[in-house]
Amino acid sequence: MELLGPVGDFDTELYAYQLHFNILPCRYPSADAWGLLPPLDIDALSDGRQNCTHLHVMSIDNASTRDIDDALSFEFQGAGQKFWKVLAQPNVIS
Repeated sequence: MELLGPVGDFDTELYAYQLHFNILPCRYPSADAWGLLPPLDIDALSDGRQNCTHLHVMSIDNASTRDIDDALSFEFQGAGQKFWKVLAQPNVIS
């Protein structure tokens, strides 16, 4: 018998599942090793795109899609309202 840690502790429970299902823990390389470009400043884009990260959105992609990138959002401002169709760009991270 091996004592892993307290019941209900996230790290302990995760380790127990990994042991039970024979899953080796992942160790991702450091961010420098990925060779990623620096994030784009999406507030400074001049090609007509807007930063919509402040919106609450709902997906309109179908259930079988593997690329969830289309969404709708509504903003109510007093008597007025705005309707947004949002297209995600996963390559732009803020």
